[in-house]
Amino acid sequence: MMSKSSQAKRRHELTVFHEFAAAANFATIPYVAELREPPEPDIWYSSNTQKCYFELSRLADNHHAKYVKRAWESQVPVAPDLAKVGYPQRDVLEAKLAKSYGTVEVPVQLLLYFDSDSPHLEGPIPPFPFSEEAEHLLLPILRETMGPFLRIWYFERYRRTVLWKYP
Repeated sequence: MMSKSSQAKRRHELTVFHEFAAAANFATIPYVAELREPPEPDIWYSSNTQKCYFELSRLADNHHAKYVKRAWESQVPVAPDLAKVGYPQRDVLEAKLAKSYGTVEVPVQLLLYFDSDSPHLEGPIPPFPFSEEAEHLLLPILRETMGPFLRIWYFERYRRTVLWKYP
């Protein structure tokens, strides 16, 4: 049986996917999005023009979020160990590219998203155009491997905007 936190996470992923579908204009045609259990990717997407899986992942640096949460709760400054603070746009992508899914016959797309539920914990979007970040930090990785993914999407929930997709 799935835990309450696991159920909440799954519902959250479905909400994020529907917001993304609207921002990416997937919602202009009728579609079905269903939650799936591992080892399948998170969501099965089906429309009259496409059938594929989507794997979702929140872009957050857990080490940084832990220190921000501690400072928020204690109301005193807390310094994170900067050697452990990562770069989630790259780190989460690299971790997902290393995974494999049992979906050989069906394409899988990766949806990486900046969350808006707890922006002080999840981290802000970059202050410069995301396409510049992608060109210098993400494309070199993706030119080497797309892992199991047909397409990679970066989505921002703050403004419900697709920031970048590849290819």
